[in-house]
Amino acid sequence: MRDDDLISTWPPGYRHALLCISMAKRALATPGTPLNEQMKLLQDINSTIDLFISREMIEVIEPATDIEVRMYGAAASLDGDAKLSPSFDILAKSFREFCAVNPSFVTALRLGEGQKAQMTTKMPSAEKTDPIGSPPVSYSEPAATSIPPKPEAKNSPEPLPPMPGAAPWRHPLGT
Repeated sequence: MRDDDLISTWPPGYRHALLCISMAKRALATPGTPLNEQMKLLQDINSTIDLFISREMIEVIEPATDIEVRMYGAAASLDGDAKLSPSFDILAKSFREFCAVNPSFVTALRLGEGQKAQMTTKMPSAEKTDPIGSPPVSYSEPAATSIPPKPEAKNSPEPLPPMPGAAPWRHPLGT
């Protein structure tokens, strides 16, 4: 698959997430980044892992270069106080240019394509045993156990004493 075709198969949100991972890695590699900021960046990177972005993809993404930082900054400068981020659309549409500067994005997307292909392969039959070796479960059989009856309440519990200094409770509707 050509790089352009590969890039176009990934939704804009995932492309943007890969850019953010690269920018976070850049910040992590910057000397003097405070420890609390490093922890936040690592948590942000970890939060991108899902069905389509894997740990392996994150590992191959290189930190953003000076050129990428300027490109990202130029797009982000358009946001201002807008509720919707104009930079998101610009960054998603210019992802090919980021790939030209940082080829690790294409490497990550190729890894992701392989993972997506594995997820869409045929799932094992439910008739086979599970990895632990227990026999298959038939969900059409009724449960062999019954739910025990709910025990009856004996007496209502004693009311709690009022908190010292608290006003007595009143129903909000006055009833």
